[in-house]
Amino acid sequence: MYRNVMMYQIMVDILKGWLENGVISQKDYRAMHTTMAEKYGISLSGIFVDNSSVTS
Repeated sequence: MYRNVMMYQIMVDILKGWLENGVISQKDYRAMHTTMAEKYGISLSGIFVDNSSVTS
């Protein structure tokens, strides 16, 4: 489980960088963020999820 949390956090950091640099849109970020959480078995309502860049 710890490895999954670590990998999820690394991937979210990469996605944030892409979002900040305009490589992906907010819509793309939300979709990829959800995919990464599902891939690594992280609950979207859990304490390990970073929702700071996810807006409606």
